Amino acid sequence: MDSTELHYVNYDPEKTWDEMMRAYIAAGGDILWPGDEKEILLRSVLACTTATMAKVDNAIRMATWRYATGEYLKVYGENKECKYMEAVEATAPVTITFRAGGTPKTIPAGRMLTADGSVIYLLTEDIQQTGTAQTVNTTVQCQIAGTIGNGLNAGSQLQFVESVDGFISAIVSEDASGGMDAEDMEAYRERIRTSGPGIAGSYRMYESLALSVSPQVTDAKAVNEGAGNVGVYIITASGANSDNLISSVVGVLSPETARPLNDHVTVALADTVPYALYVRATFSTGNNGQNGVSDAVAAYQAWQEQKIGRAFDPFNLIARLYSLGAERVEILEGSGIITETEEEPAAEEETEEEPAAEEEQEESEEEAEEETVAPQAVYTSISENAHCVGTVEVTVVSV
Repeated sequence: MDSTELHYVNYDPEKTWDEMMRAYIAAGGDILWPGDEKEILLRSVLACTTATMAKVDNAIRMATWRYATGEYLKVYGENKECKYMEAVEATAPVTITFRAGGTPKTIPAGRMLTADGSVIYLLTEDIQQTGTAQTVNTTVQCQIAGTIGNGLNAGSQLQFVESVDGFISAIVSEDASGGMDAEDMEAYRERIRTSGPGIAGSYRMYESLALSVSPQVTDAKAVNEGAGNVGVYIITASGANSDNLISSVVGVLSPETARPLNDHVTVALADTVPYALYVRATFSTGNNGQNGVSDAVAAYQAWQEQKIGRAFDPFNLIARLYSLGAERVEILEGSGIITETEEEPAAEEETEEEPAAEEEQEESEEEAEEETVAPQAVYTSISENAHCVGTVEVTVVSV
């Protein structure tokens, strides 16, 4: 029994045994020594009692937002009208051509085709093969749910896994689409927490509805843009079809079923704020903490970049590196938010001739002008409809 977590029923076997012994002695029983037949009997009762109490405790925990896992969390979410987003198979339209010959027959739905031998696609409907030359337009569905099926491109040629008489070709008409990975359980847990009644109007509800469209919408932010105008900004997963996701968010925020009638809602991708972060981390020789630098950088970038409106905070990475055991962490020159400079108006032409040396100096200064301002690696707030996207490089030094 893990005493560091909240439990609703105590099923610690040692405590239960002590209580059983006190009750046994209070009822007139003698002190039991190991090996006594009565002691052996009570030990077996203890095992059954402990297992039963553990199951009761687990059942209660599985009915709570904090501790529910797996199917229990899905049931909890359904009770809150927040359904889990299961993985979805990708589909693609296909044109199949047959030559004349043979007898009419039916190629059943579920027949397997593949383009590369590794990812299998299935016919979604029966094909009636007439025995004459024919072309059939149909649809195939990836055998495996998830984004893996979206990799089938238009123009790809499929082959039946088992030979089909008269088959000439199966050409993919359009890129496969619709494949979606299952929602991450912890992301779903957080979505349950922020969900509420199915009528939008508050910041939380606009964001919750936007996130319910797909696991590929990784964050959403509602912004009051004044006079009944609401901007909903989203971040999409790498490789996702952003246009389709934006359309889906617009659909789920329909005035017929979700948002107030007078709200004018605009859905768009969140703006990006570029940054660069160059760090030198010094570890003592033999400190294994430096092996976790890559993971720390990845975790920092996920934290920094996957939240709309989150300020640029280089010190979060510094804290992560110190937690690995770094003795010294330095932010190097060139780090910070990268902002574009405004072009200055051209200087008026001089009427008087200037010395050649001054002209050369002016030319060299113009060539030295850069398109960006030298960044500063400090905590920097950003727009509430933007998120940071940038580069992080950590140089590890052992001393």
